[in-house]
Amino acid sequence: MRYGLLFLLLSCALGVSTALAQEIVSSGGAYHQNADASLSWTVGEPLTETLATGSITLTQGFHQGRILATSIGDFAADALKMQVYPNPAVYSLFLKVEGADFSVLQYKLFDIEGKILLTENIRSDMTEIDLESYPAGSYILRITTNKGIIVRAFLVTKR
Repeated sequence: MRYGLLFLLLSCALGVSTALAQEIVSSGGAYHQNADASLSWTVGEPLTETLATGSITLTQGFHQGRILATSIGDFAADALKMQVYPNPAVYSLFLKVEGADFSVLQYKLFDIEGKILLTENIRSDMTEIDLESYPAGSYILRITTNKGIIVRAFLVTKR
């Protein structure tokens, strides 16, 4: 009887520990490794731990409660100015491009799972992107050159 109860308690404890395994679905992050160390990070996970040694402090994973910036990456072309508005959008989104030859640029609209929804060449300094057929939610608008080089990416919301 005792062994049966002990077995039941251990089984429950193992089941709970398996159910509490850490897992994250994130919209951003990276992994880097060299001969001395490795670093893996994600955006949007809750605070887990802070470590400090001398002048080095590492805070592992922090939650950004309300991010106001819409750019999620500046990859190239510092002289290039882009604006995406309104964000959040209801029916249409406008992409304004300044300081570049827009004829070599294109945009891709992704859903939050990474599926490409729309790909178009940018034909003028002001581009209207129709969002009316898409459900409310978060999307990623990525601007690339026609050779596939990522120029900029924006997190956009449709209401």
